[in-house]
Amino acid sequence: MTFTNRLKAIEFDPILIDYKVQLSLDMAYCALRQRNFKLALSKLNDTRNRLDLCQNPLLKSIYWNEIYCDVHLKRHQIQSSTTTLSSLLSTLVAKELKKMEIKINLLQIIDEQTASLNSTYIKLNSQFSRTIIDFLLTQPNAYVDYEHDEKISQAKHRQLEIYLYGLDTQIDNIQKADLLINELFNKSVNILKDNIEKQETDLQNLSVRKSFRWESEL
Repeated sequence: MTFTNRLKAIEFDPILIDYKVQLSLDMAYCALRQRNFKLALSKLNDTRNRLDLCQNPLLKSIYWNEIYCDVHLKRHQIQSSTTTLSSLLSTLVAKELKKMEIKINLLQIIDEQTASLNSTYIKLNSQFSRTIIDFLLTQPNAYVDYEHDEKISQAKHRQLEIYLYGLDTQIDNIQKADLLINELFNKSVNILKDNIEKQETDLQNLSVRKSFRWESEL
């Protein structure tokens, strides 16, 4: 094998790829904790196209989604006096949260890491819904204005409909702020309830399986 071929083999080694992706994600998380949002997003961008090549792509992609959403939600908190509903939704946080919802439903809660991912998902959804509701309470027409803003590309429209009803939803734009607030509140409560129940059920089933294996070995 030539030197070049050996380098290619190393570059595509799944263990090495997994290590590099995990390292970049951990660096992104550390940058997030230090409020270095630019560096965090840069590290996330480095890993986005390699998540599917990892040994456990589901865990890595959920971790990626959570860091991405947390970056933009924390940036909004810090710059709350100058940010708008439009600037927050333009980051596609709503769409990433919906993608995360699909992945979380596939996730089995079997250890501290998976339980932490599930808990963070609940927290981010609650934070996002609360932020949007606060906007709508003070600016009831903010979402309607966002949807009619010609400066925003069509790909970034219907973010709340996607978040509430799904990536392929054909539901008409929600025009009334009070309906949006009600839907966001209900979704936040349901996510909290469903995922706490999921976590308890998965951990209970895991405990039963471990107990059964232990008895079988006796």
